Amino acid sequence: MNNIVKVLNTKDSTDINIISKAFIELKNLEQKFLDKNDYVNIKWKVYIKKSWFRKLGLILWISTEIVKHDRIEKDKYFIHEFTIRATASNGRFTECSWACASNERSYNHIENDVIATAQTRASSRSISDLLGIWEIFYEETNTNNNTSNNITNNITNKQKNLLIKLVESKYQDEQTRNNLYKKIDTLNKQEATNTIKQLIEEWVEI
Repeated sequence: MNNIVKVLNTKDSTDINIISKAFIELKNLEQKFLDKNDYVNIKWKVYIKKSWFRKLGLILWISTEIVKHDRIEKDKYFIHEFTIRATASNGRFTECSWACASNERSYNHIENDVIATAQTRASSRSISDLLGIWEIFYEETNTNNNTSNNITNNITNKQKNLLIKLVESKYQDEQTRNNLYKKIDTLNKQEATNTIKQLIEEWVEI
């Protein structure tokens, strides 16, 4: 993690080799600290959740603050929009604005939930941009309300064991295997059935 710290602490131009090593170290952090509570599988794609960006902020001493917060009234719904600044220890920062609308899905506590979602999106995106992580994360999607239905019917041990054997048969690289093992843990029973069928009949990646 030394090279990440160097990049986040220096106030001068950083050597390209140090930057390259920092990105490798960032991926290693995922291998070490990312757990099944930090991501969710939706329609065969894994999305990182806000908990991972909170971990990164803690590990790398990245602070966040609210720069702006607006509530925008529409005809039949409202929007909360946040601008969040993420700051590294060397003073380098990024600012990202993100919003959430009250008509995106059903909410238990609509005002507070819309505020929390908008703030989470802006905060996670500002941290990810500061670190050069550009993938779409879970809270940016509008599929949050389907997640509980996706994971209630959990994968069986028999399905899990079969998928592990299939992955071991197809992939020799240890890192690739570990990444796929993480995906297996996020599948529900139906998704596992479909994946097994695909791997056997079409021999495609999950």
